[in-house]
Amino acid sequence: MAYKVLVGQNSNTVPVTYTANSPADIPFSIIDPQGMFRPNPGNGTYTSRGVRGVVDVEQCRLEEKLGVLSPSEYNFNSIMSIDGLFSPVSFYPTPYNSTFSMTKYTRSKCPICRGDGQINTTIHDPRKLNTDNTFNKTQTQQAAATKVGYNRACKFCSPDAGKDKEQKESASQSYKLPPYIIAKGDDLEAAESRFSSLAGTNNRINKFNLNPIVTAGGEFSVPNGKQEKDQCVHSIETVGFGHEPPGSKGDVRGIISSEPEKNYSELDKDFLTGRYQSNQRFMGFRGPMVVHGWGYDKEGYPVPNASGEPKRNPDGSLAITSDGVQLYKNQELQSDGSYSLPYKEKAFYKGWASLPSTWPVGPIDLRWDDKAGVWGVGGTYREVWVTLEKDLSDSTPVRATLEDDISSVEPLPDGFRRLVFVKDPTGLFRAPRGAALYCKYNDDNGFYEPVYNQPFITTGKTVSATVADIDNTYTLKYAKSKIVEPYQGQVFKNPLGLPVVAGRKAIFSYIDGSWTLTNIG
Repeated sequence: MAYKVLVGQNSNTVPVTYTANSPADIPFSIIDPQGMFRPNPGNGTYTSRGVRGVVDVEQCRLEEKLGVLSPSEYNFNSIMSIDGLFSPVSFYPTPYNSTFSMTKYTRSKCPICRGDGQINTTIHDPRKLNTDNTFNKTQTQQAAATKVGYNRACKFCSPDAGKDKEQKESASQSYKLPPYIIAKGDDLEAAESRFSSLAGTNNRINKFNLNPIVTAGGEFSVPNGKQEKDQCVHSIETVGFGHEPPGSKGDVRGIISSEPEKNYSELDKDFLTGRYQSNQRFMGFRGPMVVHGWGYDKEGYPVPNASGEPKRNPDGSLAITSDGVQLYKNQELQSDGSYSLPYKEKAFYKGWASLPSTWPVGPIDLRWDDKAGVWGVGGTYREVWVTLEKDLSDSTPVRATLEDDISSVEPLPDGFRRLVFVKDPTGLFRAPRGAALYCKYNDDNGFYEPVYNQPFITTGKTVSATVADIDNTYTLKYAKSKIVEPYQGQVFKNPLGLPVVAGRKAIFSYIDGSWTLTNIG
């Protein structure tokens, strides 16, 4: 079967030094964008004025196109089958996974299992296949020998209660959990465990671990996210690779290639080791991408909104002001003779789905992350609760634990905690160890900074005129950190000059980075 692919390259730009006089003077290795030039029409010379890149992409039959590409031209082309950009999808599952569904059928309405949740049938036994994928006809009782029972949970549906909950879910704003270190024990162990693969650690999301062309090995194999010994590769039918055009077996098509490993790992030779690398040439979406469609705004209101419908008079005519301005649905006449502004409603413009003229048009606002090498959307770190492991008595950063129970993160095994570092640059949030602080993450300096705390007042027992054992009654009862040192033999201040007798119950407040005696029995 003839198979169509996209083939393209960037043309009409030639990377050269400014001293080059003809294409023959262009070294293959020169890719300096400051040295572009183009032919000067009419006189056979070349100029650097008006240089621009023009991408030429065509859809063609794979066998036809690759058959005419010379080695020197094949090397310049990106090649990708259209399934690399588009996927067949559906609302609900289809037989044999012929489409990829957005959701499953509701169990009670499932047309496959008819509400049973189980599929009970017989299928041909794949263990009885010949090498040519036909069933072994030498079996004495063919019909019985090639059939086995198939009893599995229905994969086409989900329980009614789950579907009901699924429909009530709503997308939330992009508030993400700030970075942290998974730690166990003291500081030394914390430093050693920060790169642990323990569940709950953040994957490194970057250009190497977020790409559609997953290779078997190398930088683009998604090494950070693969399980051990997992050598899976992408499922795109055709991708361009290497410098030599494929042979008659269609090597760029992994499904029929006699050497499929070359499609993914053995591509271009490493200059130092002689090993093959993973350079592959495929298609990307050009940005800024402009979208024409309907959806929801940043506040969650439908777009196009019902508020944009024209206001009509009782007789059905359009409502227009005396100066000829069109009024909208929920605008009302005010006591001063003016009209109120339209306000958003919780419904779409009537008939919106079949009225493309009401849909807004605009570019997708993606932000480039230079460090990770990915396009992303703007997000905000959410504020979290932490428990101090050391006194926050000055501007020096101190150790703290991110609290699972109130910060809505997955719990860790016993002995492990999420270690962060807290800094108080303002001097307004001094707090004792064991205290719970509400913090935000500062992306510029990498520290958590308090945005709220409470007065820390607790009891204690005097040991001498200046020393006491102070109770940490202000500590969260379920605090993850178990390494907070108690205040035994703590030196305190006594600015009021209260008479101190050893062995007496007293009340202490944490003021300006120190425990202060405020009352004594």
